Amino acid sequence: MMDKQQLITDFLNTKIANLKVGVIVKGVSDVNPEVLAENLSDAIADHFYIAAIGYDNVNKKENDKYTIEVNVEKAVLWRSNPKCAGKIIVLVNADTDKLHSLSELETVTTRNLTCYLIENQISGETNTPTENFWKALKSSSDYYPLDMVMDFVNNVSSKRNNVESISNNMWRLGLLCDKEILGTQSTASERLEKNRQLILAIGQLSEESRKKLSRSLSKIKKADKDKLEEAYNNLQNLYKYGRQEDLKLLDYDVVQKLFSASKGKSTVKTDDHDPKPDNSPIKTKELKKIVADIIVNGNEEGMDEVRGLVKDIKKHYNDDTDESISTHGGPFDDRIISLESNQTDLRKLVGKVCNASSWGGVLSTEETVLKDIISADVISIDPFNPNEPNNLISFTRGLDEGQSLFNFIIQFDKQFENRNKETVEKFKDIIDDIVKFRNELLKDIDLIMYYPVLYFGGDEEARKTLINYINAWARLYNMHYSQASGHKFS
Repeated sequence: MMDKQQLITDFLNTKIANLKVGVIVKGVSDVNPEVLAENLSDAIADHFYIAAIGYDNVNKKENDKYTIEVNVEKAVLWRSNPKCAGKIIVLVNADTDKLHSLSELETVTTRNLTCYLIENQISGETNTPTENFWKALKSSSDYYPLDMVMDFVNNVSSKRNNVESISNNMWRLGLLCDKEILGTQSTASERLEKNRQLILAIGQLSEESRKKLSRSLSKIKKADKDKLEEAYNNLQNLYKYGRQEDLKLLDYDVVQKLFSASKGKSTVKTDDHDPKPDNSPIKTKELKKIVADIIVNGNEEGMDEVRGLVKDIKKHYNDDTDESISTHGGPFDDRIISLESNQTDLRKLVGKVCNASSWGGVLSTEETVLKDIISADVISIDPFNPNEPNNLISFTRGLDEGQSLFNFIIQFDKQFENRNKETVEKFKDIIDDIVKFRNELLKDIDLIMYYPVLYFGGDEEARKTLINYINAWARLYNMHYSQASGHKFS
């Protein structure tokens, strides 16, 4: 069973001979730099140099095989020394994105290690369907953390001759078990994509939709009822406890069938009881349901229509028109799509406090009921803007009087520069990202408010922007743990 220590050792053994200057390995925890040095010394003939930054209980060490240091300054000196060329290894465990002085070094991330781990599985395969699965997993490796993939690989490898081991262990990747993942009806890439989409839909299911699933069980044929009832109960446990291991009790095809069983019909009956297509406009409630069903069931034709619909709705809101959306085929049955107005009282209120110059605010009104507050005249709004001085979240007294919140935070970058702490990510870079990604999302605030599942499910770039925005806030939060001058910043 491979651990991270062995993985990174094997990976560096394949890289070290072809390095021009050196390599930076970022974000890999659970590694002992001294053990790594000993392991590498068996494969590397020349003296090599390791800088271990952000790792606990690591001591400086030098012998005839290697040198270990614990700060980036030493690595900068090695970079300038020709005799160290090609033999520098920098291990960075802290939350650090930028090492400007070591830009010549090749960068290795956890994704590189994940791909290397999967490539080893591919090279050892003789079974075509299994090989195709590993290739599909590699092509979508962005979705799976290194720890998850290692756990999955180790458990599958321990039962290599068991063809069901891949399906039975997919829960370790945060997916539903899928007995057809190695089948021929669809590709492994398609099955993995649909599985991820179904997991996303499960996570977004409202309480009312869960009740609808429960009610649909009474209409299911006896042959399927027990299996679907069991799946429903296991889903309820997943919602209740949120444990990853609960996924191993859920089968992809069964869960998909459970969701499909709760879908309604989109036909009407005439007086002579002949079913005819429903040509009435698709209104908001039905539109949301159709879109959710498309995402849940992984309908590729439907997803193409959803992507086109997102573009049409963007244009609709940007042009500020009351006209209906042009028809779309597939699950939308070429029916006209009628959108609700984006000029509601709630939208107008949100527009006042959520825009490029306002990040929220305190509203004053004489009303006491929330519904009335939304529609009532506003006495005053004191906006929040972390980029501006002289507002509710700026500094109004003391040495920092007149400073905006973001400027107050950014001033710490200067302290880090003065201490030559180049492994600490700059607050300015993080805050710039927060502002940039927030402004991108604000462009489509109407879609986010009224059709969030449609928007983020049908627009890959929007989904990436949302993830980047969340990650930027996480980076800012995690700076609390960044190490500077031997103590934690807080």
